[in-house]
Amino acid sequence: MGATFNTYNIATTGLYASQAALTTVSTNLSNVNTEGYSRQRVTTTEQRILASSGTSYASGVDVESVSRLRNSFLDNTYRQANASAEYWEAENTALEDAQALLSEYESSDSSTDGEYGVQALVEAFFNSWETLTTDPSSQSARSTVVENAVALVETLTEINEQLTELQTDAAARLADGVDTLNGLAEQVAALNLTIMQANNNGSSANDLSDQRDALLDQMSALANISVSALSNGMVNVTLSGVALVQGLSTHELTV
Repeated sequence: MGATFNTYNIATTGLYASQAALTTVSTNLSNVNTEGYSRQRVTTTEQRILASSGTSYASGVDVESVSRLRNSFLDNTYRQANASAEYWEAENTALEDAQALLSEYESSDSSTDGEYGVQALVEAFFNSWETLTTDPSSQSARSTVVENAVALVETLTEINEQLTELQTDAAARLADGVDTLNGLAEQVAALNLTIMQANNNGSSANDLSDQRDALLDQMSALANISVSALSNGMVNVTLSGVALVQGLSTHELTV
């Protein structure tokens, strides 16, 4: 009779394991286009019963875990590349804005490039002086020197004001970025607590881990962060050696 019940148990546990595998496959297919979702996999282990004689025999299969197929090396590589790409994108935007203010390239037509730029105004100013040296008594030459000087000074003054405004805007964006980074760090710390509690209770924290990884990806767009996983399911986040997220606590950044 015991052997018969054992046979039933093997079949039952096999059905449960198959059902868990089908559910996981269905979940993977349903979330194939979900941003931040990590594909999951069912891990099974042999179920054995210890006999009174001290020996054990197989009695079916257990679902050991439903784990995420996530590669921490690829995550770190992506975040480093993302931080670098966002940095160069921000620098390129700032330089393009500065170049536009200097007006060195007003047109795609090479015949008019630099016609209204700073270099052209400087050249016109000094050329007018050279013309004046050939005939110092010429009233028109004197007027041209004054006109070119006024045009150069007005242009430089306007460019200075606009560059100062660009600098102010850049500082404001930096402050906004730091505030956003602090907010994301707080969310990561909160998820650290929830994930640790889920792991301690034997619950699945896969969806919560996906949410946390999505937040870490967003953080990498703002700073070159480093992420290290802890054995209790939590992660630490550092920035240039400074702990930004340390388990359940955060270190607030200021500008």
